[in-house]
Amino acid sequence: MVEFGERLRSAREEKGMTQQTLAEELYVTRQSVSHWECGDRYPDLLTTKRISDILDVSLDDLLSGKEMNKVVERSPVIENKIANNVMIFFYAVLIFSFLAVMSWSVLTQDWKYLINWAAKCNDPLSIVNIVVVILGGIVRVAIFTYGLIQSINGNLSPKKIGLIMVAYYASFIFEFTEDLINVYGPRTECSFVSLFCHLPEVIGAVSAFVYFIRKNNKVIWPGLLLGASIWKVIETVKNSVIYISYVIERYTEENQFHDGLTFQRKLYIYRSLLIMVSELLICGLIIYQVIVLYRKRKIAADIAEETNASF
Repeated sequence: MVEFGERLRSAREEKGMTQQTLAEELYVTRQSVSHWECGDRYPDLLTTKRISDILDVSLDDLLSGKEMNKVVERSPVIENKIANNVMIFFYAVLIFSFLAVMSWSVLTQDWKYLINWAAKCNDPLSIVNIVVVILGGIVRVAIFTYGLIQSINGNLSPKKIGLIMVAYYASFIFEFTEDLINVYGPRTECSFVSLFCHLPEVIGAVSAFVYFIRKNNKVIWPGLLLGASIWKVIETVKNSVIYISYVIERYTEENQFHDGLTFQRKLYIYRSLLIMVSELLICGLIIYQVIVLYRKRKIAADIAEETNASF
């Protein structure tokens, strides 16, 4: 079977174009075209479509189904330049928001008082709780910094996005630990209650691993990812509304003769809103990336089916 590089060379020569001319049309280097024709590399899907337009050949004439799968799995999931720039902006906002929440947790604590309290009352969990929040922030900053760098370099392949998703969803372990310390305590039955509350993260981590990294294209996996993300959106908005309502109601009860919230109370609300916006951005990114990859794999599968049917 004729390989992509040979098809590309043949179509280019029939069009009467040199490697340099084609490279200039595609805004790439001549060496890139040479690598494609030698079979060392594949262009991304967007570039492949432009090649088919420039050389007046159909996409399935250039790529076999197997080669199309390679292009999909090796090229960035988001190839549209505007969409990629928006994704870069979202990653930067996420990094900022997690740094802000983490800084708030550090700077608003009276560490000397906490340490003395822990020593006096034999209550180390009060310090452990804050450390867990800070560690969770550091991990998430590292996750999305990796995503930012890869998206700037145009290297966010399905596998790399899958790693980011799995790491993000798995970081729920910090929130799970915080819940056990603050709300539920160490009792086994309460641990199950907390784990159920984080069920969307468990489903998301498993689905992202299977769909993005293991390349399992059964519709159940992107469906579970979308479902987990939507569930997460609903839970995030609900919890933020409940928390903000509680802060306002508690302040109103304690300060019946004062108008307006104190600066400290406002900080609690701003923090809650920042966390909510961050979670919504993450879920939005996940939903968009899942849909785009599903469409690309569907196109590759259709071309593979047509190619097999022609032989």
